[in-house]
Amino acid sequence: MSTFSASFGESFSSVALPSTAMAVRQRGMLLIEPMPIDETNLLYSNIPENDAVAWIPGAYGLGEAVVDSHTVYRSLQTNNTNIVTNKEAWQVVGRTNRYKMFDRELFSQSVKDGPIAVVILADRICDSLVITGATASGIEVSVYNRAGVKVGYVKALMSVRSGPGSFHRWFFGRNATNRELHIPGLQIFPGYRVEVVVSGGRVQVSSLFIGRSIELGDIKFGFGARLRSYSAQVEDEFGNVTITPRPASRSQNYILQLPRKRFDEVHRLFQEYESQFAIWVGPADLTTTIVAGIYEDFELVMEYPQLAVCSLKLKGTTG
Repeated sequence: MSTFSASFGESFSSVALPSTAMAVRQRGMLLIEPMPIDETNLLYSNIPENDAVAWIPGAYGLGEAVVDSHTVYRSLQTNNTNIVTNKEAWQVVGRTNRYKMFDRELFSQSVKDGPIAVVILADRICDSLVITGATASGIEVSVYNRAGVKVGYVKALMSVRSGPGSFHRWFFGRNATNRELHIPGLQIFPGYRVEVVVSGGRVQVSSLFIGRSIELGDIKFGFGARLRSYSAQVEDEFGNVTITPRPASRSQNYILQLPRKRFDEVHRLFQEYESQFAIWVGPADLTTTIVAGIYEDFELVMEYPQLAVCSLKLKGTTG
């Protein structure tokens, strides 16, 4: 489990967030509405934008890469004098390394030696921060109000012990790290500044989001998680297999239950989020149930006079 410590200013209610308390606090499944993060509200990042040279009008060779509006393009022509929006002349490679952690794509990651630090300006009310596809040792989140006063601080460790047991297991057992993390209970208002530091040796982050959470319903046992590998496997005539590693996408299935009075509310919510990207958070003590993506299937049945049952299938679109 992740280890949390928290301190809050006057704008925060006083809560402690050890991982065991989170499991009690979060009874049901959450949908988090992510706030878009781009050059308009990313105030600072310590990741340099040196992916390629900046595009300026001129002639570019075949395969030459340029950067324009935080996006990397590759030339598809020799003596290419076209603007980068010409799809016949330029191929979109993807966002720059600085912005990959905000692009919502499955196979992109922001990577940096040493900590990754960003400062985000909130343009709406948010109460959650989510990180996915991370290779890191820990994360620190500081929240500042419009006057620049720090009103909240949370620190979380990503390391996970394999569990209690023998002396040998304690010293030689695997010490894994979480790749996903949900930090609830933040109090962020429009105009507040959120500073995030993801620490470690060579840090990788697939996605980082802040947003507002909505509880969908209580999770019934029997939920499941599935991985789909996109790694390429090529077998030669002698049976030797060459593997090209690629990230895997995740899908999950849930059965939720909710009171009759929330039937219309939840149904309208899923209508709103049809084919819309969102963050889905399962049991608080199981970080692998955090999915950034879309729902593939949703059904809501009034199974009892005062209790509805919801079946839900999720598909991850980020690593």
